[in-house]
Amino acid sequence: MTTKNGIAVLPPAERAGLATVLANITRGDAALCRDLIDRLREAMAGDLAGLSHTAAVEDWLAAGRHVHRIKGSGGLTQCFALVAAAEHLEQALRRERIATIRRRLTAFVALAGDLHGELHRLAASFNSPFNESERIIHSAHVQETDCAGTLSVCTGY
Repeated sequence: MTTKNGIAVLPPAERAGLATVLANITRGDAALCRDLIDRLREAMAGDLAGLSHTAAVEDWLAAGRHVHRIKGSGGLTQCFALVAAAEHLEQALRRERIATIRRRLTAFVALAGDLHGELHRLAASFNSPFNESERIIHSAHVQETDCAGTLSVCTGY
């Protein structure tokens, strides 16, 4: 697990690839990408708040539902460290092992918060005058298209 000052964080490659992943999902459509980012941020914020509440009252079944939805956001955005942390936490939640839950919950929430922060950073860049996100998204989509064209030439497909 990647850490910074003892706190779990997304690996640099997953953090750096987030804009490209979102661009590929939205086929380079900046407006659609912004909408996707907003929806992911909103869903994650709700589930993180719900997880905080359900963990505080030790409602492990409900906590598991929040973890599972956050894991879906991690899978969609290809944040595999978050997905792995979610799977480990889900396992502890099913077994109701309190000490293990508390330990894994801390790492999971840190990773989920890191993804949420990166999504916030990308959303904020849509509002900048230069709009770096649109350039990144367009660039990533063009690169994907170029790679697909190269692949079809090389393989005949």
